[in-house]
Amino acid sequence: MSELQILRRTLDHPHVRPILDRLDHELITTEPEGGVCHIHIDPTDVEDGNGAFFIAYVDDEPSACGAYRRIGPTTAEVKRMWVDPERRGLKLGAAILRTIEDVTRAEGYTELKLETGEHLEAAVGLYRSFGFEQCDPWGDYIDSPHSYCMSKTL
Repeated sequence: MSELQILRRTLDHPHVRPILDRLDHELITTEPEGGVCHIHIDPTDVEDGNGAFFIAYVDDEPSACGAYRRIGPTTAEVKRMWVDPERRGLKLGAAILRTIEDVTRAEGYTELKLETGEHLEAAVGLYRSFGFEQCDPWGDYIDSPHSYCMSKTL
């Protein structure tokens, strides 16, 4: 039986950059022609009071990640969700998303929003299973041709 731990990390933690590099590589190499990858995350986005970055560890190996950042007084955006391809099927994305929901709800947020690629069917399916529904694009995503925006009331 594998041991799962989900830990909050700052962006300068030594496990963060390698996992984000793998996530960015996967997004960039699978983005449809003409698409735009929104792969930036700023350290201030995930500092206390603004958000958080989480890594899921399976048997002490960093295997998945996800974050949230404040985008309004009671709204947070889910960011940088990813699971190592070798660990897919273990429900790590669901574990990270559940953690984000629990933490944001406890911090008083009433809505979560996110942007994913329209071609990322597994991601869209995960978000739908958590009650997210398609919504109008906002911010940087308004003119992004392959963005698929979703929201959920907490």
